[in-house]
Parts: sequence; structure tokens; C-alpha cells
Amino acid sequence: MDEGRDLRATIWYMSPSDKHKVDVAWNNCFRKVVNACWRGGVKLLLFYCNTMPAALLVEQKKMIFYNKALHSNNILLRILSALHRNEAQKLSSMYHIFPGHSSSIDIKRAVLVKFCKLTYNLIASDN
Repeated sequence: MDEGRDLRATIWYMSPSDKHKVDVAWNNCFRKVVNACWRGGVKLLLFYCNTMPAALLVEQKKMIFYNKALHSNNILLRILSALHRNEAQKLSSMYHIFPGHSSSIDIKRAVLVKFCKLTYNLIASDN
């Protein structure tokens, strides 16, 4: 780890390049497991198999973690999560949910809705 980077940046930050790399690795593994064509996209296949792209799964896990930390009985954990409120709000706003006021089910539903919209737009653009 770089001397200048602190631990919280390592935990919370994922650059667009990092997200792309994780998605590519996830897609390649998925193609290998289901023996799919290597040339086409896998969004429809992921949708059919009831899973999502890795970047969306990571964002979903981050929001659920933040939500649980914010409502923890541990005061230190609540304080630390409050320090990251801006990052959580930024991520949650992309899914139109309110951090700290949404249940895990609401978060999962919001991420799934976003993936369904992405998949629908992919289908609509092909027609």
C-alpha cells in the first residue's frame, strides 16, 4: 500500500478502472463456467442466471455494510460509519435510496432494479 493512502481509502474507494477490471474477470469466469461464447456480452446471461455484474454486487455489499454499521450497537462502529456518510450518500444516490433509512431488502431491490433497467436498455437497443 502507498504511504500516502490511508486504510479507509483502500476499503471504500474503487476507481472506474478497478470496477471494469473486476467486471471483466467476473464475466470471464462466468463465461467459462457456463461455457458461453467469448465474443458476446454476458448481461443477458447474468440476468437469466439470476445474478448481477460484479461491480453492482460490490456496491450492494458496501451499502449493506454501511447500513449495518450505522445501526450497530457498537458506538465506535456508528461513529466510524458517520465519518463516511458522504461516501455512502454518494453511492446510495445512484440507486435513489437513503443511507441509514433503507433496509437490506430495499438496497438489494434498488440494485436489482438498476440492473433490470440496464438489461432492458440492452434488449431495447438491439431491436
